[in-house]
Formats: sequence, C-alpha cells, structure tokens
Amino acid sequence: MEYKDMEDYVNLQREKWETYGCTIMCDGWIGPTKLSIINFMVYSKGSTIFLKYVDASEKIKDNKYIYGLLKDVIKEVGEANVVQIVTDNGSAFVKAGKLLMKKYNLYWTPCAAHCIDLMFEDIGKRDSVAQLIGNGRKITNFIYNHGCLLAKMRQVCGGDIVRPGATRFATNYIALDSLLKKRADLKKVFISNEWSSHKLSRTLVWHEVERLMFDHQYWEKVEKLVSIYEALYTMLRIVDSEVVPTMSFVYELIRLIKANLDRLKAKEWVKLIIADRWDRTLKHPLHAAAYYLNPKFQYRPGVGCNPKLLQVVHEVFSKLDPNSDGLCNFGNEEFGDRAAIASRSKMVPGENHAPTLRTLALKVLSQTASSSACERNWSTFALIHTKQRNRLAYPRLQQLVFCYYNMKLKIRDMEAETDKVTENNFLDLLEISAEFGEEDENQLFQWVRPLNLDDEYGNPDPRIAAHVREAGVDVE
Repeated sequence: MEYKDMEDYVNLQREKWETYGCTIMCDGWIGPTKLSIINFMVYSKGSTIFLKYVDASEKIKDNKYIYGLLKDVIKEVGEANVVQIVTDNGSAFVKAGKLLMKKYNLYWTPCAAHCIDLMFEDIGKRDSVAQLIGNGRKITNFIYNHGCLLAKMRQVCGGDIVRPGATRFATNYIALDSLLKKRADLKKVFISNEWSSHKLSRTLVWHEVERLMFDHQYWEKVEKLVSIYEALYTMLRIVDSEVVPTMSFVYELIRLIKANLDRLKAKEWVKLIIADRWDRTLKHPLHAAAYYLNPKFQYRPGVGCNPKLLQVVHEVFSKLDPNSDGLCNFGNEEFGDRAAIASRSKMVPGENHAPTLRTLALKVLSQTASSSACERNWSTFALIHTKQRNRLAYPRLQQLVFCYYNMKLKIRDMEAETDKVTENNFLDLLEISAEFGEEDENQLFQWVRPLNLDDEYGNPDPRIAAHVREAGVDVE
C-alpha cells in the first residue's frame, strides 16, 4: 500500500465536504513513550478520515495553543466546508471552540459520548449507587482472585463476567448487567458440594460475598439501577456510531430517556442529573435544528410549527450561511405537502422538497455528534509507536498512522456500503428495548458496533496488518 494511494482515497472523501459539510474532531493523548500528541480527524456523511496529528510534547496545551492548531486545520479543510468542531469537555478545548465560533461561521459542540459518560459518572458518585457498584466488584474480585473458582465459574456460566472498569463509567452498567444475568448460575456454583468442602468457603471474605450473593434486596436494587442505566447506555452506543450520521438523534434520544425514567419511576435526583448535564453541557442549537430538519421528526404533531424550533433553525442557518439569498424566505418553505408526509418513513434526512432548507439540511444532518473516532485512533499510535519502536521520525510516524487508520476506516465504510446500512430505517436506531444478549441478531448493534483495530485476542486486524507490514512496520 502506497502513501499516495491512501492520499487519493482521502482526497476522494474531501470532495463530499463542499456538499455535505464536515465535522472536525480533535483529542489529546499521551502514549507509552510519553509522546504527547493531538489528533485531528474529519467526518462527513458516514465517513471519517484521519487528517493529521501534532506533536505537542514540548507545548503548553492551553486554549490559545489549541485555538491556533484548530485555525490551521480549518484553513486546511476549507472554512466554508466546516459545520462544527467536536471535542471533549476539557476546559482548553471548550474555550478554544468558543473563540472559533466568534471568528468563523461554524459551531463548537461538546462530544455527546463524553457528556453521556459524565452522566454515568455523576450517577455513580451517588453513595447508594457507589455502594452497589462496590459490592459488585467484591463479588467479581473474589471470583477472579482464585483460579479454581474462576475455572468453575467459567464452566457453569459458559463464559466470563464483565468486570467494572476504572475509567469508563458505562462499564459499570455492563458489569452489573453481566453479573445480574449470571446470578442464577453463580448461585449454583456456591451451593454445590464441591464448593462447600473447599477451604475458601470458610474464609471471612467469602462470608461477606455469600451475604451479597443471597441478599434479595441487593439484587432488587441492582435490577433497578441496570434498568435506569440501560437507555442511557444505548444512547451512548448510538451517538458513538460513525456509520450513520447521529446529529439528528440526540434531541430525540434525550426525550426517550426522560420518558423511560418516568416509566421506571426513577428517583428525582437521577432525573436532575440527566436534565442538568443536558441543559448545562450537551444541549446545542445544532441538535435542535437537526431534530427539526429530519423528516422522521418534523411531521410529528407540534414539531413542524414549533416556534422555538423554527427560531433555532433560523439561527443555525444564519450562522452557517449568513449571506444566503434564501434566508429571507425561510419559514415559508416547510415540509407540509402530502407527498412528503406520506414518504417520511422512507426519506433519507435532507431529501426534502424545500429548496432553501435543502442545503442546510444536508449539511446539518450529515454530521456526527461525537468525537469518539479520535479516541479509537490511539490504539493505532500505541501499536506503531511503542517503547521498543520509539525512534520513528515524526514524518514517518505520521505517514504510517495515516495509512493504517485510514485503511481501517475505508474497509469499515466498504462493509457498511455492502450491508446497505444507510438504506435502513433511521428510527431503528432508537429502539432501546433490545436484549444485550441479542447483538448478533439485532440491527442496532450491527450498526453501532465499536471500531476496533485488534481482534478479541489483541492481535492486529490481519487485513490492516498486511498493509502495514508492507510499509515496514513490525506488528507482531
């Protein structure tokens, strides 16, 4: 694989930006060799490309520095093509983003996945929830700290328990859900004659774990917490997708989560956490405009004529294209004709009959809501720039990562095109009632499955590794 070949592919993607607009994503990372880099990627209508990275090891990464870097990237991408910049909620990125909004006709938006992760964190800080998670860790740690018990558990349960993570707060939900589903089989292990005769069954630690395992009230509380977490986790999976533009789903997903909390009779403090993070961090004019412009939602009673939504769309249009000749006519071009209403379930967002809105709709609805692609690229850097292989010159490392990750993204896009993902009903993404054991059969999980560079054993994807070997990198 030649570097020029991958450049040609990236340039092909660039051609879409003028029509569909694009999102600039950036994120920082410190690798195993203490190399501090800032990653820049560009998203447009279901396709992501790795643009470049900057070595910031010797720089003070304040808002002025981030602002300067993003100005250069905007110039490289084309100011007229950029709809938004998406970053995490680090103070330097937030301040730089807001400064750029004053200078350019674009938006800065917070990463939706990061905001949802913060909702998980806020809920997990509650003493009652922290205690439930801590007790779950006691059970899993006890099992995983004893080889004979672990082997028996795997035999009876048919696999591992997902263990709570230290950094990703959504993993607490995954872990508790996994523990809940394996509870009956775990009890079989602990009431067996084999276990009762084992010396571990007479330890003080086991007696504490036994109390938890057979505490009915504890498991009732876990079930309630998992049910509250479930819709939030599904929203995280959806906004984390790169295959389908997710900008128009954020507004609707928050509405569904609030409705789900009411249905579950969740406590008021949980609702306040979700509402506070939404109002203070995640809520953004682009989300509201995308919601209105999506034909799926625009025809709902009270949406198409909602004055607040109409005002937001007008403001977004004014911001992105202040010199448009059609701006004065906005508001007279709605999606109300019968043919459009009848076909709303089959229409792809942006394909409407209002010419003034069409340009705006295409650009807004073709964007992502998260910058997760940047985070997933760090495994590429970690693979290529290791402690054993840390003398790669900056241009060489840049080219290798450019080729490796863009090849992975290209293959992902080809697979999505083969599966005709974008032809499916977009509202299928909003189905939050699927069982998490049905990922292989459920379309949602096929769409939003995370992008991994390695297989389940930690080995590089063979299709990508073959190309990287040609470039001179040892991936073993």
